[in-house]
Amino acid sequence: MPTDLAKATYQGNIDEAACQSLLTRVKENLRKVGYDGSLLKANDLLLAIDSKGRIMNNSDGEPEVILCNFELVWKMPGPAMSAFVHLPASGSFSMKMSRRDNFTA
Repeated sequence: MPTDLAKATYQGNIDEAACQSLLTRVKENLRKVGYDGSLLKANDLLLAIDSKGRIMNNSDGEPEVILCNFELVWKMPGPAMSAFVHLPASGSFSMKMSRRDNFTA
């Protein structure tokens, strides 16, 4: 059952340093693909926890973190792109991206 990072810290699933590290990694991953997540806070991200209370890991062995508040994520200025991004906290992520060279608004 997922729980937000702030609650996971309060409940003792992770410590404050891990919470801040996971939050920072998600923000960095977003920036790498052209999105600004600077307004995200710990309660905007979910930590995947199984039914036994254990943290679930992604394919890289890092804690699985799920972005749950897209209102605070903004496209940064630049070439028009559409992207589907899976953002684990590990610093690496899978992405499908296409560039629209003749984009007009």
